[in-house]
Amino acid sequence: MIMEFLEAVHLTELESGLILLVLVLAGGLIYLRCRGVRSTETRGHSIEFEGLKEWVKESELICETLSKNLQEKRKIAKRLMAQLDGKLAEMNDLLSRIDEKGPLPSEEVKGRDVHSVIVEMAESGCHVSQIARWLRIPEGEVQLVLDLKKFGHREDLQPQTNVSRV
Repeated sequence: MIMEFLEAVHLTELESGLILLVLVLAGGLIYLRCRGVRSTETRGHSIEFEGLKEWVKESELICETLSKNLQEKRKIAKRLMAQLDGKLAEMNDLLSRIDEKGPLPSEEVKGRDVHSVIVEMAESGCHVSQIARWLRIPEGEVQLVLDLKKFGHREDLQPQTNVSRV
């Protein structure tokens, strides 16, 4: 019955265990008080109620502290999830804007130097993978052209004409 209640309120295993520990200790204290046992010997062990009371208080303090920590962690997790949702929305917005731009029309590309088209597209903000996809050439080739341009080796680039768009 207690376990069903704990599962119904969606507590973590640690919280459930601590609550059960506090309940067991409280039940033991009540049982011993009802029997009238104070500081007597039971099965060879000395029972000191003051010590047990301190343990119960410490257990309750630990349980409260853990509950507060868990609540803080939940708040942090919710805040991080909200930030991630915001970032995802921004990324989706950026992707939709990029897709709206679309590839260069094939008439513009035909007869032009592929390397200059790659450089122009990169300068306009297109990513290497997008350029490669739109021009139907390998990403490595796009990256090589951009790296050569970056390091000032424009003379190493052999112009290629007639880019075919499928």
